[in-house]
Amino acid sequence: MWKRIALPLNVPKLVETLIAWPQEAEWFEFKQNRFDPEEFGEYVSALANSAILAEKRCAYIVYGVEDGSHDIVGTTVDILRERVGGEAYVNWLARMLDPRLTLTIEAAEVQGHRVVVVEIDPAYQKPVRFKGGEWIRNGPHKRKLADFPEKERALWLATGRHTFERTMALRSVRGADVLALLDTAPLFELLREPQPVGDAAVLDRLVREDLIVSDLQGGFDITNLAALAFARDLNATPLARRAVRIVRYRSTDKLDTLEEHVSTRGYAAGFPALLRTLLAVVPSHEQIIGGVRRSIPMIPELALREALANALIHQDLTTIGAGPLIEVYADRVEVTNPGEPLVEPDRLLDAPPRSRNESLASLMRRLGICEERGSGIDKIVASIEQLTLPPVLFRAAAGSTVVTLFAERPLIRMGTEERVRACYQHACLRYAAADPMSNASLRDRLGLAQSQYPQASLIIRSAIEAGRIKPLAEDQGRRNARYIPFWA
Repeated sequence: MWKRIALPLNVPKLVETLIAWPQEAEWFEFKQNRFDPEEFGEYVSALANSAILAEKRCAYIVYGVEDGSHDIVGTTVDILRERVGGEAYVNWLARMLDPRLTLTIEAAEVQGHRVVVVEIDPAYQKPVRFKGGEWIRNGPHKRKLADFPEKERALWLATGRHTFERTMALRSVRGADVLALLDTAPLFELLREPQPVGDAAVLDRLVREDLIVSDLQGGFDITNLAALAFARDLNATPLARRAVRIVRYRSTDKLDTLEEHVSTRGYAAGFPALLRTLLAVVPSHEQIIGGVRRSIPMIPELALREALANALIHQDLTTIGAGPLIEVYADRVEVTNPGEPLVEPDRLLDAPPRSRNESLASLMRRLGICEERGSGIDKIVASIEQLTLPPVLFRAAAGSTVVTLFAERPLIRMGTEERVRACYQHACLRYAAADPMSNASLRDRLGLAQSQYPQASLIIRSAIEAGRIKPLAEDQGRRNARYIPFWA
């Protein structure tokens, strides 16, 4: 369970910063001593919507400041004590807002007067509504969003561009606490750069990498991207549910669990250790290589590495629940990540790459943790084929994507569907290499001898009948026949 480490609002500094503006901006509002529950909710909607358009980290309502002169006059408003029909006002307000927002309310003495500051999160997901109505600021005035169609269009575009990675995991964190929360050494190690000298230089680099953002109080906001990638412990952030679990079972079912590992480090900082843990629990067999006895995992390391990286990068980070799950059975490894695939599972080998989390994917590519766009799936399938293992199974299951990697199994124990899938995936790889599949190449992939030409022909015929492949040319002879995927 994470505990809040954010700095309390520095009310005097915030107020002095805001009153220095010549007039109210669209993302902050000054009030004196009048509190109206309905009007306040409308202002929250208007300011939250305007803050995202102005690209501000927060919006503010300040009680105790005269609007025109910006003089600090004090206030008796106490929002935390307000009630609506016997219900605490802040609880009532949370129910009236869609989507719900984080509001921080703090009071302090400024220039001898009591001032209340309300800090409001911007509208990240969609325009914020209060009691079903959407509001916006037009200059210093609060107006209905519907009256300004150009701002409504801009607001939908702004919220549509905003991503989970760029949302703040923690706000107003001291610089020393940022460096205590984030393990920055892997960032520079993986980029092959010397680490900057001094905490200030490291923090400045994190700002330039858009991993943290300076606030108005001398602290920093930590993005979800920074926490996901470099957290020393995800349990110290609101992203604890995104930790990766590795579960090993004794047999081919879930009845007997042997061990479970939970990786709570950020994905980039903890990837090498996570991969080592996975390789250690995957069943292996011994081989003599160069006179040295070596332990060889039942699934090739490259396939495991790419499947793991893909699960981290392509999960749906907006879902509520557990993060990626790797289940190790006696005969297979299943890698599950939240979120159904963005393309049909059987088109993952050919479809243009799409990512839900482009900022995370881009960072992981820069750090060398994942491959170039779209090549990870190809590498998984190719490494499986090199060892003549059963074909990979890509499937969507109950809001998740599941990649299953199988241990060695003779062709005779594979069903027709599995043989067709092996043929189809092989045709995809060969087509990508501009060398279409033949009977001979399929025999090599399946570990068949030349004399087993008819067996390979039967599998090719089944794949054609299933609509997975087609002849390269209709008039080609049987001996030199070539085949391509159905979509080619």
